[in-house]
Amino acid sequence: MGKELYEGEPVFRRALEACDELARPLLGQSLIDIVFDPSKKKSDPFDRLRHTHPGCFMLGYAMSELLRSKGIRPDFVLGYSLGEWNAAVEAGVFDVQEVIPLLVRQALTFEDKTVEAGMMAILGPPEMMQERASMFEGTWLSGINFATHFCVTGTFDRLDHIETSLSDEDIICQKLPVRRGFHSPLIENGRAGYFDGLSPAKEPRIPFFSGVAGGRVDFPDQAHFWRSCREAVQFEKAVQTLERMGPLRYVDLGPSGTLANFVKYGAGRISTSKTVNILTPFGRELSMLEKAVAALR
Repeated sequence: MGKELYEGEPVFRRALEACDELARPLLGQSLIDIVFDPSKKKSDPFDRLRHTHPGCFMLGYAMSELLRSKGIRPDFVLGYSLGEWNAAVEAGVFDVQEVIPLLVRQALTFEDKTVEAGMMAILGPPEMMQERASMFEGTWLSGINFATHFCVTGTFDRLDHIETSLSDEDIICQKLPVRRGFHSPLIENGRAGYFDGLSPAKEPRIPFFSGVAGGRVDFPDQAHFWRSCREAVQFEKAVQTLERMGPLRYVDLGPSGTLANFVKYGAGRISTSKTVNILTPFGRELSMLEKAVAALR
């Protein structure tokens, strides 16, 4: 993810390298070397939390710096799960120099203190959990992305059972590359020390919208950021809140372009807002960047 931009855009490369320097002392290795390991294929697993937790943040931060260098600045920020930390840095709530080490420490704590578990995306209405209560027993609703797309969290055996049952009904579902039970009680043991070393939050410079809150948060304090990884994400609600100020141009800075699709469905058919993404599993990052910048200027 981001390899073309790393090789072709100096601002993106410098931002990633600056983040890498902050993470390396705690990890004992370079995250850039891990993400861009030439011996790895796209199909190889990338789900070790000590790598994905800071790594995904680093990518989003570098994307933001890259767009800023091209004259693109946000009027609002919206965070989804881990992306709430990206939104916080962009809005000036916290500084990147303390967020990177914090995220590494969080990942190491979760790996040490919480049980292995997973998450699954399901194409269907979230009411399915009540309608098939016995199937979803022992799991938690972890996110509503739009009316017919939600996520659940649970232990691997419970997710295996759900996957088999849904497949028998031809209902599409997909396990996510996550090995901890975020947005559920399964991460409670990781709460102690979650904010160690983090300075008090500052008031956002630009309006801050939160996926977990489902709307604007005037002052996202530390308690809010625990909720952003412990409680269910209300992304559809957040998008609909923003749409009342529309039409807007949404820019997905994540590694896959998934949120851009969530926004399209969550905003609804009558919306005239536009969505822009740059990174996808299919590459063409430099050309996607060029198109995105042209659309945003």
